[in-house]
Amino acid sequence: MLHLGAFEGARLKQTAKERLMALKQKLKDDRRFSKDKAREDRSQRIRGLSVLMSKRDRDSFTPNMPRVYSGGSHALG
Repeated sequence: MLHLGAFEGARLKQTAKERLMALKQKLKDDRRFSKDKAREDRSQRIRGLSVLMSKRDRDSFTPNMPRVYSGGSHALG
């Protein structure tokens, strides 16, 4: 094996430590990003559902009132 000077060995150990720290930080950032992404997706879904609900409400649903069917005697009974 190639003999490294004490300084060279310490430098290699330092870069390995730095790489490990950078990797840990990246993992932490990725985890935080995926949490933020999940939160954003959830809020997007909720927003989408509320838009759908409000559209449906405008189209056919009036709260606290019976539905009115157009035509046909079954609407009376």
